[in-house]
Amino acid sequence: MKKILIGGVVVIGVVAVAGAVAVNYLLDGETIAQELQKEAKTRLNRHLTFAAPINIKLFPKVAIELPATTLSYANSDKAQLTLNSASAGVMLLPLFKGEVKLDTIKVDGLKGKVNLQRLKAALDKKQSNSSSPSSNKSTNANGLGFIKDLTVHGIDVFDSALTVYGLQNQKVYTLENVNFSTGPIALRGETNVRLTADFLEKTQNLQGHIGFDSQLVYDMETLAVSLEKVAAQLALNPAGDELKLQLTTPKMAYSNGDLSVKTLKLQASGPRSLAIDTSMTLSSMNGMTLWRVDDWTGTAKAAVGNRLATVPFAGKVQADTLAETVAFTLTGELEKSPFTIQAQSIGFAKPGMTGRVAVDRLTVEDWLPKVDEKVALGTLSPMSNAWAQDVADLSVLTKADANIAINVGQVKYRALEVNNVSADLVLQKGKLSLRNAKAQTCGGSMASSFTIDQRANWTVNMDGGKVSTQCVASGLGVMPILEGVASVKVALNGTGLESVAVKKTANGTVTADVQNAVLKGISLEKVAGAVREKNLAGLIANRADETSLQALSLKATVKNGEVCLTNLTGKSAVAEVSGQANVSLLTQALSGTIKAKLATSVDGRRVTVPIALGGTISEPNYQLDVGEALKEQVKEELKNPDLLLKGLNKLLKR
Repeated sequence: MKKILIGGVVVIGVVAVAGAVAVNYLLDGETIAQELQKEAKTRLNRHLTFAAPINIKLFPKVAIELPATTLSYANSDKAQLTLNSASAGVMLLPLFKGEVKLDTIKVDGLKGKVNLQRLKAALDKKQSNSSSPSSNKSTNANGLGFIKDLTVHGIDVFDSALTVYGLQNQKVYTLENVNFSTGPIALRGETNVRLTADFLEKTQNLQGHIGFDSQLVYDMETLAVSLEKVAAQLALNPAGDELKLQLTTPKMAYSNGDLSVKTLKLQASGPRSLAIDTSMTLSSMNGMTLWRVDDWTGTAKAAVGNRLATVPFAGKVQADTLAETVAFTLTGELEKSPFTIQAQSIGFAKPGMTGRVAVDRLTVEDWLPKVDEKVALGTLSPMSNAWAQDVADLSVLTKADANIAINVGQVKYRALEVNNVSADLVLQKGKLSLRNAKAQTCGGSMASSFTIDQRANWTVNMDGGKVSTQCVASGLGVMPILEGVASVKVALNGTGLESVAVKKTANGTVTADVQNAVLKGISLEKVAGAVREKNLAGLIANRADETSLQALSLKATVKNGEVCLTNLTGKSAVAEVSGQANVSLLTQALSGTIKAKLATSVDGRRVTVPIALGGTISEPNYQLDVGEALKEQVKEELKNPDLLLKGLNKLLKR
């Protein structure tokens, strides 16, 4: 509203000066125009033009009507302010008694552009000059002391517009369809103030509407102003989603260069059932350079994942506009679990933030999109669907620096519990890092790190020790293909955050050692028994089969959308296991061969049984490759001709 009044004040000033000049030059419209143009040129170095003669009326009041008018920028012919028309009238006879009685001041179609940086610099310079003793003396001598009474029937501004720039890193705000009106105005008293306007900011894709209605209490001598029963409405439409804000307060007061607002209430509603209801006390000090927000309490509600989340909160804020610092504390409940946020920020153009976030407990699936239980059963689809969501422009990573310590007592996904989660969130030079991430789960511990830059280049490193794979699989609700106590190392990098991009570009290595491993879906003991008894029926695998291994080690590389298991070794009581396998990250298809060298001997020989892998990583299947086994047997026999001849003799005797 302050920006809109700047243009109005200029036009009102022109009208007032026009009235004074009119008296001096016997109310000659042409002479008035010439003198105003001269003043604009000599005092402001601006060009003032009128599209038609200034119209004046004489009695019982002096009425002045300005035609379409243009005021240029300083030292330029380019128009900065334009208006369609403006009018004002002052009663002539009361002027002799020191009473100024004005009709409604009307301004139609005022449009202009204002550079706030330049305007502020000019005002600061003027204030600095006026603080000198000689300047104060001149001001007092030529003040408005001769005015005993001032009455303005009202101010009406119609169909106006204002563009404001030179702030917030070159953002440009435009107010259009501005309509402003007041009730009667005197030297002191109260009047009603109304404002409606549409606004637009293209760089942030913001557009909306604002409405304001309040009772203004003022004193022109002391420059004390207060707004009572304030009610303002704001509608935003970022990216097509409407966000409505309503602000109310019983009183906003401006006195001695500072502002105070008691019981400021803000209500917001928007997409995804967003509803915010909050109240606070706002105050400034030292000429509005120090700001405080106290008694800040409220509740935020939003549809998140598969439920309506309700977050009560309370906090306080302190800001120093000269030092460009902000500090705030926020406490509340998340899922009825306490949380605390403490942060400090230095700099407005590119904030540098430090702080701490602590949450007692967080349940992940409550914040993920809802998935049909039949679809979700036995899969990680809720997590996968959330992962596949569109990712916003990562250039935002260059807008600030940060170092935030994060502590979460427990993170839960389905039945899997991860405890004592801690990490440092660092944003620096356009790169977001999760450093020193540590957690405990399923009897073991994990340490990891993650980085991503504005081009979506990312790295992941993880080191997990003594984690029960059975516990992890059971917690996630999936069937494990391998049980045991695992130690895992992962080093991956890639580009992109969308699911397919991650899977296609992931590159790196994975190593794991599993103690007391149990391989599900195949029983090498049963295979060994079948070989020993020469019973083919025993070679058929089923889901209930399993093999116990004292130890299992694997090494894998990740590249081009595939996990290539280059080295798998293990040992059980009945066999030594080795093999290679491939897993497609895009389709989860599993392929490869495991060779089990049985401890059981047949005719004095140890038999190696190849096992073909198929299916998917979540539902693998195993097939004994009998043909390959026969080839292996022939190779062994060729290594020992005596055994081969013995076998041929047996065959010939038959």
